[in-house]
Amino acid sequence: MKLIKWLSDDALAINIAFLIKYIYVIAILWFIYGLILSSIGRQVFILDTGGGVFYEAIFAGGYHGNWWNISDHSLSVIKTSDDIRVLTNNDVETITHVGLSLMYATTAIPNIIRLCFLVRIFHNITKRQIFIKQNVFYLLMCGMLGLAMAIIAPFLKLGIAGIINFIGNNTIHILTGQDTINILVPSLVCIVAAYAIRNGMSEGYKE
Repeated sequence: MKLIKWLSDDALAINIAFLIKYIYVIAILWFIYGLILSSIGRQVFILDTGGGVFYEAIFAGGYHGNWWNISDHSLSVIKTSDDIRVLTNNDVETITHVGLSLMYATTAIPNIIRLCFLVRIFHNITKRQIFIKQNVFYLLMCGMLGLAMAIIAPFLKLGIAGIINFIGNNTIHILTGQDTINILVPSLVCIVAAYAIRNGMSEGYKE
C-alpha cells in the first residue's frame, strides 16, 4: 500500500513529467542534429559501385577517395531504419545526396513537430494543467500527424527515389515502412488520450 501511495503522489508525477519533457527536448535536438548531418552528406546508405559493395557508405566519404567504415564514427553520421541502396558505375551524384536528405527530412521534420507538441503537454502537466483544451489539441495533432507519417511517408520516400532516379544517373532502391507499426500505435494512443481528456473535463473547462 505504501508503494502504491508513493507512486500516486502528485509530486512524483510532476517530477516524472518534468524529466520526460526534457527527454523529448533532447530527442528534438537529436533530430535537428540528424538533419544537419544528412544535409552535409553524413547519412548512411548501401553503395553498390559494380566493383564492390559498401554497406556503411556516406556521401561525404567520396571526397576522400573512399566510402568510409563508419563503425568508429557513429556520432558523426546518421542512420535510418530504411534500407537504402545506391547503384552507380561512377561517383554518387549531388542530386542523389539531395534525395537521401529529403527522404530523411520526411521523417525527421514531422517527428520534431510531434515532439514539440509532447513537450508542451508535459510542460502543462508540470504546472498541474491536465484537463485543458490545449492538451486535447496537442494530443490530437500529435496523433493525426503520426497517422499521416505512418501512411504517407513511405510513399513520399518512394516518390522521391523515383524522381531522383529519373533526373540523375544513379539508381536509388529503398525498402521503407519498417517503422509503420511503431508510429501507428502511439499515434492511436494519443488520439484516444485526447478523447479521454476531452470527455473527462468538468464544466469548469479551462482554455
